[in-house]
Amino acid sequence: MTTLEQMTAFIVSDADDAALNHIINAVNTRRKADRRKAETIATAKVTKGATVRLDKLSPAYLNGLRGVVAEVTHPRRGKPHATVTLDAGSTARLRYSGTRKFHVAPDITNYDLHGVPLTCCVTEDAE
Repeated sequence: MTTLEQMTAFIVSDADDAALNHIINAVNTRRKADRRKAETIATAKVTKGATVRLDKLSPAYLNGLRGVVAEVTHPRRGKPHATVTLDAGSTARLRYSGTRKFHVAPDITNYDLHGVPLTCCVTEDAE
């Protein structure tokens, strides 16, 4: 079996373009399979009523917000997503994030964040 050091040395020193393309395709295939697996696991774990923390979202100021999944939608096309009702602390954080994209009125204590990909919802049991 080839060691990681041997493989790295081959890539750096001896691999031609065809070999590099083959390696890149293999890595991309593996990463795609890993993403599909993560999506499947997330889809199974994130259900209505689950308490979640948001992660790996863009814009980044949404990461770390917490709430409860109010709804899970499985569209015919595209990936499943959730509506997350943010808790009071996360709602306040979003209100003062300085963004105009999400307007949170001063008297609102819980905010519904729509269209959150399930893969960006980390359930409490996963932490």
